[in-house]
Amino acid sequence: MPDAGFFRKLGLFVEDEFLDAATCARIVAEMRAAPAERGTVVGKREARDKGGVIDESGRKVWTVQVGAATELEIAERLDSLRPKLETHFDVRLSTRSGPHFLKYDEGGFYVQHSDVRPDAPLEIRRRVVSVVAFLNPWVRDRAIGDGYGGGELVLYSLIDDPGWKEYGFSLEPAAGILIAYRSQQEHQIKPVKFGQRFTIVAWFSQDAA
Repeated sequence: MPDAGFFRKLGLFVEDEFLDAATCARIVAEMRAAPAERGTVVGKREARDKGGVIDESGRKVWTVQVGAATELEIAERLDSLRPKLETHFDVRLSTRSGPHFLKYDEGGFYVQHSDVRPDAPLEIRRRVVSVVAFLNPWVRDRAIGDGYGGGELVLYSLIDDPGWKEYGFSLEPAAGILIAYRSQQEHQIKPVKFGQRFTIVAWFSQDAA
C-alpha cells in the first residue's frame, strides 16, 4: 500500500510533520476521554434544516468534542498552511470549516463520495480543498502500538487516463501526517478492522473575491 510520498507525486499536497508524536498522543488521549456523537451526513435536501442526518448505511463515525484549547491549536496550524495550499492548488482560499475531530471504531467506514455535492448547502458547494490529518498510524498487526487496521483512505481518479478513472489508491499513513486534495476528489474510508482510527478533517472554500 502506497505511503504519502506516492500521493505527493500524483499531485496531492502532503505535510509530513503537521503534528509531532507527542501532540498526536495528547490529542488521541483527549479524544478517548471526550464526549462524542454519531457523525451526520449533510447535503440531503430533506435534512438541510436539521444540519444533517445520521445515515450509518453510508457513514459510521463519531464526532468528538475536544476542548477549546485543542480546537484553537489545530485551527491555527491549519491556517498557517493556507499559503502553501493556495500555491499548491493554484486557488485563492477564504473560509475554513473545521477542524473536526473524528473517531472511527471497529466497523466504522465512509462509502465512496466527494466532499462537494450539488444538492448540498452553499457552504459545502463552495469547498475546494479538503484536508485530513492522521493522529495514529495504520498498522498490519493489532499488536503494534496504538494503530488501527483497515480504515484505509482510498482516493480515486488520481491518474489522468480513462482506464484508471475507477481505480482507487489506498494510503498508508503515519501519525502526524496531513494530506490535502481537491474537494471534488472521489474517495472513501474502508471499514476499520481493529483498533480506533483518529483523524482531524477540515475544508477550505473558494475565495469569493
